[in-house]
Amino acid sequence: MRRTRVNWQQLLEELAWLLGEPVPAQPEQRDPLSTSQLADALGQARGTLRGWIDGSEPKHADGERLLDRWCTLTGKAREFAPVERW
Repeated sequence: MRRTRVNWQQLLEELAWLLGEPVPAQPEQRDPLSTSQLADALGQARGTLRGWIDGSEPKHADGERLLDRWCTLTGKAREFAPVERW
């Protein structure tokens, strides 16, 4: 049986892109938020966010909030969140 877990780094990259600004000349493209901007947008300390990007796993409540935000922005169910398989 394969096990899965959320790929937090990829999920955060997607949030940075989704929350970023559209490129004026190319509206289908976006400039992703910087780490500091993403931390502000998510209401997290920059150091905490940096830890998640570097591979730390968020606490359960933080992970739930991140998944909820991702679902809201993408319109997808959490079953479609990026995962790692091992």
